[in-house]
Amino acid sequence: MVIFKHRTLLALMMTLVSLLAFTSNAFAANLWAVVKSNQVTQAEVFQLRLIFDEKVDADAIDFKPLEANFFLGQPSFASSLNFTNGKRSSSSEWTIALKAKSLGQLTIPAFEIEGSYSQPIEMTVNADTDLPKQNDLVEIQSQLSRSTLYPDQSAELTTRLIFKADLRRLQNPNFIAPAALNNSPGLSVTEQGKAKQTTQVINGVEVTVFEQRFLITAEQAGHYTLNSLGFSATLVHGSNRTGSTKLIPINIAPEAFPLEVKAKPQGFGKQWIPTPSLDLTQRWLDADGNVLSTVSKDKSNSELKVTVGDSITRELTLTVEGLAPERFPQFIVNYPSAIRQYAEKPQYTQLSDGNIKMTVKQVLIAQKTGQYVLPNIDLEWWNTASDRKVVTSLNALSLTIEPNELSAAPAVVTPPSLPTHSVVVEYNRGYWPYLTALFALLWISTLAWHIKTRLGRHSEAPHLSSVEHDTTKAILIAIEQQDAPRIQHLIGVWLTEQECQDSPLIDKIKTELEAMNNHIYGGGDSVWGHTQLIKLIKQLAKQTSMKKRQPPQLAKL
Repeated sequence: MVIFKHRTLLALMMTLVSLLAFTSNAFAANLWAVVKSNQVTQAEVFQLRLIFDEKVDADAIDFKPLEANFFLGQPSFASSLNFTNGKRSSSSEWTIALKAKSLGQLTIPAFEIEGSYSQPIEMTVNADTDLPKQNDLVEIQSQLSRSTLYPDQSAELTTRLIFKADLRRLQNPNFIAPAALNNSPGLSVTEQGKAKQTTQVINGVEVTVFEQRFLITAEQAGHYTLNSLGFSATLVHGSNRTGSTKLIPINIAPEAFPLEVKAKPQGFGKQWIPTPSLDLTQRWLDADGNVLSTVSKDKSNSELKVTVGDSITRELTLTVEGLAPERFPQFIVNYPSAIRQYAEKPQYTQLSDGNIKMTVKQVLIAQKTGQYVLPNIDLEWWNTASDRKVVTSLNALSLTIEPNELSAAPAVVTPPSLPTHSVVVEYNRGYWPYLTALFALLWISTLAWHIKTRLGRHSEAPHLSSVEHDTTKAILIAIEQQDAPRIQHLIGVWLTEQECQDSPLIDKIKTELEAMNNHIYGGGDSVWGHTQLIKLIKQLAKQTSMKKRQPPQLAKL
């Protein structure tokens, strides 16, 4: 009886354990791996989904095992918790984009979460047969202006990057800038401005074109290889027929251009200008910037007349093909000492044909009367088209500097001399009262005439002072406007009119003029303010005015 009870209890316990094991297996979480199709092409991008019916963290799965056979995108993760009819359910889901690295049979391995495993997936990867060609998506066109150079000479490389596909579908674009092979120091490459983007129609297709220019400058003689622009990227291509998405790699290698740099000819000094085309011209301008029509371009030695204090400008224009601005020559002209020169900074302009134009203005101020010659200019350069030396010249100018009419000393106003009155008196006591009255009347008349004369002399002073005031005012206005030629002219004339020859003060004014001209014509590198010059002008004008107001000493009667 006892034995039977023990056997019954043991059977009951075994049944309970079996039931618990079955219940545990029935409620274990499941992990599924799913793809849309296990037949793909090498360029095709497909989605792998992993679904786990419990809520876990995003890092519960490690995707590194996929890297051996696939390119991986960025995985996305989502989890949810639902209650339906009082029952609780939860899930976690991962989605990741994959692209096969090779053709053939590839395996997506099994994944594991908390003891649950997914089934591995066998993938068949086939070659793509309907992909567009790389040249139908992106194209690079390169053109080099010349293949033979001399040291310091430049060629222009023009590149056109043509996108025939939607730019928004490009991923990870990478540009390879033009450069000499192995970064040889014999060539230097410089970008010319920013890339120009345009929309064009080529063979009936609307395309986007990025055009960029590069300046290739020869540094040393030798033979070189110039690599043009290169480009690589990945294009996302969607198929309307199959609805699939494919990644097309784009890799355009740089085009190679051979370049020969010839040796510099013997006999050239520091000034070395290699170019197939050079044009040098000059213009003579007045103080207002107008062209002087009296100066002939054809005559070898034209003539011009100016007055002391006048300024003229010699404008030099040099246009060169295939030469960088920093390699342009400097025009250093030795003018006569009677001519003060102020050269402005060169201005460079790139013309539509790619040539560079340099404009230099030399402001010349006449300081001393006489006959002078503003020398001609000879520019030596090497014609690379004909391989010979050429000299281009600009004509000289004969300059006559005449005295300024306003610089003549002002006429001295001489007061009229007092008239001499001779009085003959016959002494006679009988007429004494009459003679005394007559003498008193004459004395009063003479005194009245003398006072009137002095008043008349002083009445002329204000007129002279007003003229001088207008000149001073004109100088101050010109200084405020920084009109250097007019300032130089007005002050030059005004200083010759001053009766107060305060040498230290005049020297200070001339020093300020020098600083002003260096500031204006030197491109603004020097620091100068007009306050000190205005102060000195007013100080000298005040001293001159005070001296003129001092009355002359009259001889005692």
